[in-house]
Amino acid sequence: MRNAKNLRRIRSLPCALAGTASCHGMVHAHHNTGGRGLALKSDDNRAFPLCSTHHHDFHSATGPFMDWTKAQRKTWQDEMSERYNPTREGF
Repeated sequence: MRNAKNLRRIRSLPCALAGTASCHGMVHAHHNTGGRGLALKSDDNRAFPLCSTHHHDFHSATGPFMDWTKAQRKTWQDEMSERYNPTREGF
């Protein structure tokens, strides 16, 4: 589902790894693919904020994600999607 309002909201938030010394650059709305595959557009309502550095690190499995397995990255990504999901109470 497309949701430009949610993407603007996500980009206005601090990085999901905020508080780490390595947060740099603008915040991106990282899309959780939710197992849909690379060629399919992800749901904008499953996005969460990552700074430029951590967004790159997540996709390249470097930096704080270097020692994480693919399954660990998927689990963390699902948790972050749930945390920042706009349908949660309070959003």
